[in-house]
Amino acid sequence: MHRYAILASAAGLVAVALAAPATADAALFGITDVTTSYTTLPPPANDVITAGRGFSVDNPVPNPLFREGRLTATGSAIDFWYIGKEAGYTNTFRSGSVLQANTGGLNSGITEANIGQANKFGSIGHVSGQHVNFQFDSNLGTSTTKVIWDNTKSPPKQNGINSGVIFGYLKSLTDWTIVAYATNVIVFGLDDSGANVDDNHDDWVGIAMVTPIPGAVWLFGPALAGLAWLRRRKEEPAGSSPAPA
Repeated sequence: MHRYAILASAAGLVAVALAAPATADAALFGITDVTTSYTTLPPPANDVITAGRGFSVDNPVPNPLFREGRLTATGSAIDFWYIGKEAGYTNTFRSGSVLQANTGGLNSGITEANIGQANKFGSIGHVSGQHVNFQFDSNLGTSTTKVIWDNTKSPPKQNGINSGVIFGYLKSLTDWTIVAYATNVIVFGLDDSGANVDDNHDDWVGIAMVTPIPGAVWLFGPALAGLAWLRRRKEEPAGSSPAPA
């Protein structure tokens, strides 16, 4: 193809990408490495994920509603909200410099009626398709804090602590109906297992929402590749040809 035709094609792709910011790929969470399924709502004795706080279920819903495992996501960024806890220990959500300790009491005051961008505690960038980069630290009632669960590790349980995290898909950020199909909003709860394995997963409870990758982003790749090829051709000496094999 003539270099001017390639230039025109590349420029066209860039123009289309810039003109189509509203187009986006679907953003969805996924759950891998499932170890336990919970078929009741809420999980046994969970004091945070309750129908009274807005959580409910579609009826009928195929089980399982909650799964203990590791979280993946398709999207470019993830926002986090702290919902509440029932734990005597200080457990901390951490993702790089983003952190939130469970010192806000049983209910932090955030419900499906008032949740929004203003009261989230943090956001992280995400590589689409990979496991979400976050972990939980805990003091387990001692003066030393250690990692007890890491979503990027397999298995995620760390330092010999029998901890676990459950995940449940929500219909939307402002509708906390728990559904059986993958969505871009999820509720998750930690069982720190500091005192015993109670499986109620209410030692740190939060909500996450993944942001979709703008569809136009995918058009920049071919466009930039074409422009780079043209630049290389321009820098080649006149009359040069590949070396013989």
